[in-house]
Amino acid sequence: MPQITFHGYTIYYQDHMLPFFDQKRDAILFIKYLTENAGGKAYDDAQLVVEYNDGIVFTPIWNIKIKQTNDKEFILEFKG
Repeated sequence: MPQITFHGYTIYYQDHMLPFFDQKRDAILFIKYLTENAGGKAYDDAQLVVEYNDGIVFTPIWNIKIKQTNDKEFILEFKG
């Protein structure tokens, strides 16, 4: 399971999720990777925004379950 560290927090996410870091907002946007074909890569809509503002803030947009395993560790999964 891939992972990303953000302000000391470790976030594990599924293989078909892609994180994009937004430096201006100090946030991470997760989107779902669907497939790749001759026309290029296909992505679903944004799934989750993770921001830092004196602590980590999750804003789920679509079908995300966030499981906290300890004070600084989270696992992202799709609801379904």
